[in-house]
Amino acid sequence: MKKLGFAALAAVFLISGGCGADNGGSGADGGGGGGGNGALCSSSDPCPDGQFCWNGLCALGCNSDGDCADDQYCDTEFDRLCHNKTVTTCPDTPCADNQICRDGFCSTPPETTSCTPRPDGNDGCDAYSLCLEEDDQSTACYSFPACAADGTCPTGIVGAVCNDGIIPNKAQMCLTGMCTGVDNCPSSWSCVKRSTDPAGFCSDGQFGSVCLTAGDCQQGLNCLQPAPGTLGFCQMGF
Repeated sequence: MKKLGFAALAAVFLISGGCGADNGGSGADGGGGGGGNGALCSSSDPCPDGQFCWNGLCALGCNSDGDCADDQYCDTEFDRLCHNKTVTTCPDTPCADNQICRDGFCSTPPETTSCTPRPDGNDGCDAYSLCLEEDDQSTACYSFPACAADGTCPTGIVGAVCNDGIIPNKAQMCLTGMCTGVDNCPSSWSCVKRSTDPAGFCSDGQFGSVCLTAGDCQQGLNCLQPAPGTLGFCQMGF
């Protein structure tokens, strides 16, 4: 399981001190954001004129749910695109051919780019993707599915919460690894969140996990913090 993706975001919150479809057909599933006619898209294989590429799937604009497929809703509050009413997780639900499974959600494979995680969302990625850190400590822009019709996201394998103003300048998509409460995290995990932050991070207490106190870490680990009251990471006891 990758921890670096949201660990990089946690570090940004630590340093900062806080903190937009085609209706036609059934729509492609696999955790994607829009329906289209199941059409897949990328920067090298764009959607037809008048359509928009959300997380690898072509989507058309809409004015009401009637403009969307039966299993989709029209986001009239934000991007006016058709999105899936429910969000699926992977690998339980396979991703589309042009997607990969990242932290339990289908995402278009990131292209070579330069980005920096930032709490204001101005990270060098577009409004529909998020800058995450890779295992080799490089960074890349990952897109994630839009939130469900009820404004929620499934927990997946590392937790997730709907971006409802948590990260400005970003669409209402599922933020992997983040939480506003323990219900956003897998069972037995905790939601490590300071009262001054709009959201926190799901933690299993293992080495490298986000923490506020030693109690957030598993036995034998302690919470290494740069200053009292700031987010830290579980490290070997000291």
